[in-house]
Amino acid sequence: MSEITQSRYQLASKGSLDLPATPENHRPMASSAEGTISNHQQDSLGRSRQVFLWTGAVVALITLSSWLSHIQQTQQHEMTMPVKGCHVIPDFNLIERNGRRISRTNLENRFVIMNLVFTGCDSACLKVNLRMAELQSMISGVEDAVLVSLTVDPRSDTPEVLNRFATRFRADPNRWLFLTGEKTAIYPLIDQIGLHQSAISIPASHPSDFKDLRKVALFDKQGALRFHFDGLDRGMPAEVVQSMVRLRTNVQR
Repeated sequence: MSEITQSRYQLASKGSLDLPATPENHRPMASSAEGTISNHQQDSLGRSRQVFLWTGAVVALITLSSWLSHIQQTQQHEMTMPVKGCHVIPDFNLIERNGRRISRTNLENRFVIMNLVFTGCDSACLKVNLRMAELQSMISGVEDAVLVSLTVDPRSDTPEVLNRFATRFRADPNRWLFLTGEKTAIYPLIDQIGLHQSAISIPASHPSDFKDLRKVALFDKQGALRFHFDGLDRGMPAEVVQSMVRLRTNVQR
């Protein structure tokens, strides 16, 4: 092997590490730097996307919260309806389930929570009376409030029948009155207290549900109608209690 050939062989065997630096030799380093810059850019872009997503989530959450609040306020308004006009409980004389006579005097200086019933119903008024039973439990210690269920089917709802019906709901005879009497006395009373006798339709054979069966009316201590409530709403008992608290507060002011 000649000296020139041997020198070339030795140089090649040393590898590229011994080659002199050239612009071409720096290209991999440049590529590495470019990769580093690209990674930084990707990290920055990733952080920007995270910020964008979090911001969108917060905005969506605020929007959803506002929407739910609006729905709740709407439902609240629909469930609790302040009454316009002036309806006052007039003097009356009806029969309670135990046979005693009840008049306006028995309700004086007390909040009166009233609903309409007939014992032959099998849907709406039963649910309303379940809510009334819940309300009775909630105001068990409130001495200035009384529940009144007024039948719209006095022909069938005798005191004995009402007594059996009231027992199903564990009605306290001192706190929850079930009233009946002559139709000529009951229907004008329903009209005068703002529960609209004209909306009542009682077939001769069997009573049917009508819209005012789901109403629960709250009268203040002066006998004036103040609120209507949706008796089918689960929140009705609590709303009645809160309304009584507000009425007491307004009187004290």
